[in-house]
Amino acid sequence: MNHLELTLSGVTLGFETILCAVVCLRKLQSRLPFFTIHAALLLIGTLNVELIYYHFGFHSSAAYYAYWATAGVIVLSRGFAIAELCRHALRSYRGIWALAWRILVLMAVVFFAHAAWDAWGQPERVEIYGLTLERRFTNGWYWALSLSARPTP
Repeated sequence: MNHLELTLSGVTLGFETILCAVVCLRKLQSRLPFFTIHAALLLIGTLNVELIYYHFGFHSSAAYYAYWATAGVIVLSRGFAIAELCRHALRSYRGIWALAWRILVLMAVVFFAHAAWDAWGQPERVEIYGLTLERRFTNGWYWALSLSARPTP
């Protein structure tokens, strides 16, 4: 890894550590357990991948498998955190939440189907599938954060 990648990796670890500290200080584990798990998995996954990069090298097969396994776990936890943030933001609107969770499930199915469609016929299917799926769930993450940032009555 070059100096820029090492710097960005350090900044990422710093932000994830700050996120975990804020989650613990605000005691969000009781109100938002899936978000807390997601924040912890981000930090643990990044540390895990960085240690494997350090020990085995950036271009090793161990680094490849560690990255993709970590990315899969983080995408899954991100999906649960998105649903939890939406539920938290819409909890006072029972009818809207009843519709919103169905839309979220439909969006997840569409994300998985789109990623499979995008990866079909590609020489590196796992990478294309993982990157497309991560990109779609990241867009959903931004949508959920903007929804949860609105003041609720």
